Amino acid sequence: MRTDELYKKLNDIWEPKKEYIDKDLWVIRNFLSKEEIDWIMWEANKPKDWYITMRSIYRNVGNKYLDSIIEYDENGQMILPTGPDSKKKPIPYFKDEYGIENRIWSVIKPYFIGTSTLQSFFAVTDEEVESFSDEEKKRYKIAKKENFSFPYHCEEDAQHPQTGSKMTAAFSIYLNDNFEGGELMFQYKPNIIIKPEPGMLVNVPLTKEFTHKVAFVKGGHRHTIYGNCWDNPEIAPLSTNDDC
Repeated sequence: MRTDELYKKLNDIWEPKKEYIDKDLWVIRNFLSKEEIDWIMWEANKPKDWYITMRSIYRNVGNKYLDSIIEYDENGQMILPTGPDSKKKPIPYFKDEYGIENRIWSVIKPYFIGTSTLQSFFAVTDEEVESFSDEEKKRYKIAKKENFSFPYHCEEDAQHPQTGSKMTAAFSIYLNDNFEGGELMFQYKPNIIIKPEPGMLVNVPLTKEFTHKVAFVKGGHRHTIYGNCWDNPEIAPLSTNDDC
């Protein structure tokens, strides 16, 4: 249950921990406990139930629902758990009074609608590249040469085409650092480079001034909880492989 009293308690704890880097670009270190990170990484290291998202340049960006029972069709294709009949499962740490979702709610702009989805950037092997389409191979070569796993972008005018809801904030919570590359870099602020730390929450302003990219992940997998906020929580979009 989210109440004004709970918001104040959590905000009093976490707001002073914000480290402002430039304007509204800030981080909170150790936003997740080691116990929380260990459980989420245990799920992240399971090879099943990932799906490639529209953000993927060369099959390198995947999402995974932590709170859903994943089902597959007769062809072995994953059925995304976004419909009214999708099956949910209880997960630890997210929904508790002082849990992850309420902590996020207390420090991020309105309205945060909740998240328990991993978004990860994968390093790919030479063997995997060989299985790519010609177009994917071309994009992979460009990404490697120009040092990005996701290119420069900003969400200043992000608006959901079906609902009309407008994004008000975007953030990531890093889960690991045992990978090579994957730094958060800013096109117009080259002196700012954020190296992921386990448990760190980073709030990235939506404006063009903070146009940013994820550097090329050369080895290992960069795991995050990715989330965003919308001006109308009643019509905020769900993340799928076609819309994320």
